Amino acid sequence: MASKLREYLPGPYTILLAILLCFIALTPILAEGERGSTFIRVGFSAIFLAGIYVSGSSRRLVERVEFYLVCIVLAVEWGTLFFDLTDASDGIVRSVSFAVVLFLTAFVQLKALLKQTEVSSDTIAGGINIYALMTLGFMMLHAFVEIMEPGSYLVFGQEMTDYLVQEGMQTAVPTLMYFSFVTITTLGYGDIVPVSAISRNLVSMEAFFGQLYLATFVARIVGLYVGSQSASRSAPQDAED
Repeated sequence: MASKLREYLPGPYTILLAILLCFIALTPILAEGERGSTFIRVGFSAIFLAGIYVSGSSRRLVERVEFYLVCIVLAVEWGTLFFDLTDASDGIVRSVSFAVVLFLTAFVQLKALLKQTEVSSDTIAGGINIYALMTLGFMMLHAFVEIMEPGSYLVFGQEMTDYLVQEGMQTAVPTLMYFSFVTITTLGYGDIVPVSAISRNLVSMEAFFGQLYLATFVARIVGLYVGSQSASRSAPQDAED
């Protein structure tokens, strides 16, 4: 009974993908509301916890580091509700810690996917997760650069920090998320432009790794699919022999 039930339940990668897609789709709508900060906090917490669920109960060093790091980050994140930090220090801690957790979660999933020998819908979901996690990780790095060096990015010709103050700081996450997705997909609309040396290097790295990952991921999926098809076709012939 339990085994039949598992067949109908979504895989761990699919669960994380659903959370990521909901967060990405709802952020432009809900993040700018009165409770936008709460939505962002809950959304990232759900992503981090789902990442731990995907990693499972592995005792490998990287997975254990990911688990303890997520616990620390969540404790600090929710702890800010009870003790005050300055805006600058709060932003630095959040951007750096979130970026580390997001990239580490993506790395753990990449390691697991490289060991896969068959293509499934859950495998494909895992590959999409890595791409989305990288995008969110770079988003937090862009935030860190702008905090450390205000004016590293221009929005419609205006310094990003001034733009966010004018439009409301609750628009920071939707704006940076949009910019990160536009960068990693190499769309480059030009409404947000990096102008400092650090921001330009970061944008170049994001575009490079984004395209490199897509090329290698698609090649990996095609290779696994062709291999599984070849194995399935050769099986009946071996049986006949």
